[in-house]
Amino acid sequence: MAAKRKHSVSKEESKAATDRIIQLENNVLNSQQNLNDIVEVLGLAKGANVESAFVAINSLSRIFSALWRKGLLKRSKEQDSSAANTVNEWLRGNYNDYIGVLKAVLKRDEAPMQVAALKLLLQTLVLEGENASRASGSYEFPNSSYLSIIELVLDSSVASDHLLRTLADSYLNMYDDLRYYFYRDVAKIASPDYDPFKGNKNKSGARSKSLVDDAESFVRNTFAVMSMVRVMPKAQSADYNSFWVSAVPPTGDETSVISPAAHRKAFSEAWMAFLRQPLTAELYKQVLLSIHKRIIPHMTDAKGLMDFLSTAYNAGGSISLLALNGLFTLIDEYNLNYPQFYEKLYALFDRNLFHVKYRARFFRLFELFIGS
Repeated sequence: MAAKRKHSVSKEESKAATDRIIQLENNVLNSQQNLNDIVEVLGLAKGANVESAFVAINSLSRIFSALWRKGLLKRSKEQDSSAANTVNEWLRGNYNDYIGVLKAVLKRDEAPMQVAALKLLLQTLVLEGENASRASGSYEFPNSSYLSIIELVLDSSVASDHLLRTLADSYLNMYDDLRYYFYRDVAKIASPDYDPFKGNKNKSGARSKSLVDDAESFVRNTFAVMSMVRVMPKAQSADYNSFWVSAVPPTGDETSVISPAAHRKAFSEAWMAFLRQPLTAELYKQVLLSIHKRIIPHMTDAKGLMDFLSTAYNAGGSISLLALNGLFTLIDEYNLNYPQFYEKLYALFDRNLFHVKYRARFFRLFELFIGS
């Protein structure tokens, strides 16, 4: 009975918190005199109660969306001590606090909360990008904000399958600008000299701290997302017409987000950067299984994959068998020279071959190679 009474109290407290959040939201939306109520909603968003936190972050999304539309979050050009500028700086501080709350939720080990945080974070890109685009009169994508979101997702040791699939299916496969900048950001994060603390007092000379701490999570999550992206680089500028941030539509061949060459380059650089990461044997195999169909045809220069495939071919065992298709594709379709290809192919015939998982695939390929 005691346990039941405790549960009832908790439920009542959650309802009271929800009612309070709704009241505070209405206060802020109805009058700028109530802007201070944002602080209380932020406090509830940071609380341990999952239900209340969920309601609070959604309430904050509506509040800050309204403030963006009213121009109250637009950075003032005048650096003065006027009341309006003071309010603007205070609101921007609370907005940044809200972004921090969403990023903290994204790192929680609860798939529904992760997905909710991702969706709200990506919605902030729309607000920031459209505001910047209107101000400049040209297409502006807030990639610094997007980069921080992508790094947080890819580097998370608790990133759920639901979160990764949502990123790929609901966003990267749907919006050309999100996909283009995703590839650019993957290449940047995976770069050996990437420094996420640039311009920060805590700047570190090391590679990304998060990657050093948990490179395995980054590699695993990055491959999971990139392998779920089904939309490959397209041939015509007119094919790029779906944008997440689109207050001012991109125009002109010089605009990267609608340039086929730029998309192809971003795709290529992301995969090349990924393939330089420390791959587990299982990931190595997964890459090799699809490289000839999903990667090589869309590279700006497929010859750049020669070293990766040659190393795999020399590894022996099932890795060598799986490297065959990609390597032969480079030789046959891209006229690359690999003098020892057939010598090493024949060397793969030993008693172990009949116990390898991919032997049926190998014999099909062997027939193809011999008939070439």
